[in-house]
Amino acid sequence: MQTIQRHDRSLDWNHNSPRGFTCIEVIAAIIAVFLPLMLCFVVGHHHGVLSGILTGTVAGAVGGQFVRWFYLWSARLFQQEIRELEAKYPSVYRILAVPEGLSCVKAAGAEILPGDYGWEAEPILKDDGRVYLQGLTQEWCVAWHAGFEASQIELVCQKPRSQYYLPYSWICAGAKPPPCPFPVSQSPANNLGFPQRTSFPYIQGIRFGTRRDRA
Repeated sequence: MQTIQRHDRSLDWNHNSPRGFTCIEVIAAIIAVFLPLMLCFVVGHHHGVLSGILTGTVAGAVGGQFVRWFYLWSARLFQQEIRELEAKYPSVYRILAVPEGLSCVKAAGAEILPGDYGWEAEPILKDDGRVYLQGLTQEWCVAWHAGFEASQIELVCQKPRSQYYLPYSWICAGAKPPPCPFPVSQSPANNLGFPQRTSFPYIQGIRFGTRRDRA
């Protein structure tokens, strides 16, 4: 019978952790700032400085409310997506066997070895009955992404956090993350970067069907 191990929960995902801004949010903020300024200059040029200032002030207030609403809406979608991924892909597994012809995407030099840990992930090929896993390095980067039959893996525990939404400071701000608690045994010299959502046929930025799609 499989047993779920307990482990240090200090890596649990904090849903209130600060995150980076998306491109859409940045564009919305730019529009909200520059549109009032543009209206201020245009109206001021044709109808006087006071009219321009008044128009710019009103437009700025409206734009500020728009950005606030848009950011709250975006944050709700973000939190909902995190919860859905955590619920759908909650587990860490251990690999028992690596069959020939395994469908996968690997970093150059990466190996999938029996005994390695794999973090449950989105599928590469949908509806094929496999459990898809990502092998993570100690730095939380993806070494490989592959699908296994249920008999080829065993359940280890629930994830301490979702690998899909790591803190922004780990990825972009240069902060050194704590080591991944369930890494692959041999980290390759190269990796596929931090975990990304699957957008078939691109898996971790690699088009599935290249020379890396078989173990």
